[in-house]
Order: sequence, then C-alpha cells, then structure tokens
Amino acid sequence: METRRRDFLRKISMVVALPALTSIFRGGAGLMKRTSTDSADAKLQDLRDQFPLLKEEVHGQRVVYLDSAATTQRPRAMLDALTNFYSHDNANPARSLHALAQRSTIAYESARATVARFLNAHSPEDLSGPGNECPNRKTL
Repeated sequence: METRRRDFLRKISMVVALPALTSIFRGGAGLMKRTSTDSADAKLQDLRDQFPLLKEEVHGQRVVYLDSAATTQRPRAMLDALTNFYSHDNANPARSLHALAQRSTIAYESARATVARFLNAHSPEDLSGPGNECPNRKTL
C-alpha cells in the first residue's frame, strides 16, 4: 500500500505542476522536446530530465522533491550558466575599468532585462536591485 501511495503522490504532484511549468518553458531552448500529442508521462520525463538531482535515488527510490519553498532545485541550463560565470566572469557587477567587472555588469544587466520581460515590467529599472530602490513601486 505504501508504494502505491508514494507512486500516486509522485505522479499527482508533477501532474498538478506540469501545466504551469509548461507555460513557463514553452518556447524555451528545447526544454519541452516532445509534441503535445505525446503522453503526460513523456512530458513529465522531459521536465524531470532538466533537473539533475531528480535522477538521483534515495533508499532505492527516485527523488521526488516537494520542498521548493525551502530550496528550489535548479535545471541543468541554470547550473551550466552558473558554472560558466564562476569559471570565466566572476567579478563584482559595478561600473569599473576592470574587464571582468565590465563583463559581469553586462551579464547582470542582461539578466535584469530578461526578468523584466518575464514579469512584464515596463523596464529593467522597475526592478529593484542591490542598493537600488524601486522608484515605481507603490507602497500600501
């Protein structure tokens, strides 16, 4: 009975999350490889494949991670981007003459622009950042 319950919870938790995640990843760089005619299990597997930790096993069972409020698992694309940044451009993003700081600033500003588009903000300046108060934020 316990195995059946665990399998049910594993499937239902991902089925509930799948529609929201699909809309986020739609149009992404190959994140959802299969067409809409494939089964939900195939789409779920495509999504799971993006997260290396979900390929691990604990006590002989594949990992199912439901504690995203505490720690969010990261997809392979994010891990690769972080590794690349820390390997090649790790510097304080600030206006500076140093080449690494300039590259870091460009990456930082590019990320802010991407997040602003994702959140449908008017501009990246609408987002607050380190030492940066959001001028257009309304207070309650």
